[in-house]
Amino acid sequence: MTRYSLDISDTEKRQIESCRSDLSWKELSFGAKLRVLIFEQVEMLEEENTKMIDLNRAANMAEMYAKACPGGINGSLNGAVIDIVDTAKMARYRMAEMFGMDPQDVPLESCIKVAIEALLKAQQDPAS
Repeated sequence: MTRYSLDISDTEKRQIESCRSDLSWKELSFGAKLRVLIFEQVEMLEEENTKMIDLNRAANMAEMYAKACPGGINGSLNGAVIDIVDTAKMARYRMAEMFGMDPQDVPLESCIKVAIEALLKAQQDPAS
């Protein structure tokens, strides 16, 4: 195991020592507390990264769906509204599937935003 030196102020050390109140935390050495906090942070960042990758996949799928919508992207206003609604519904179910959630728990505002962005992007680049 490689050792690293770290400069920590007395205030930061007190914050780390007192950030939890359970007995097992009090029994850990200061170095072990740092390792626990670092590993927890790394795990949280990995989860966020996975969610962003999944969200990007959902947006890409929404864009592909938008390009394939009947009536096309350059259709009338009614067609555009239908495209947005259809794309938002698809995005909602896809995000729910990716995150293991009930579709009703996926914020509709997020789905509409993804749908509009996908439709606008598809409109700007219809060939891709």
